Amino acid sequence: MAIDIHSYKDDAVHAYSYGTNTRTAVTDTKQDGHSVYVQYGRQAESGRYTLHNKSGLGTTATSGAGSAVWYLAGCISLSWEPDRCDIDRIG
Repeated sequence: MAIDIHSYKDDAVHAYSYGTNTRTAVTDTKQDGHSVYVQYGRQAESGRYTLHNKSGLGTTATSGAGSAVWYLAGCISLSWEPDRCDIDRIG
């Protein structure tokens, strides 16, 4: 059974996986000069994956297809301080 998964942080990032959850995407939703990314895991594969979006406000980066995404966390990339993510620690 597939479910839609969403992750948001500080009105600046929206990470998501829809339908069969074989892809994940990350959208930059705030004009703040910071790039965004999503960290995610797949059911049939070990490890954590990262998909960056450095293209700016209103753009979306999408992963390639793979096994179902089972968790994700949207993050804001910050230069001189720890990145801000939807969840403090993953895995």
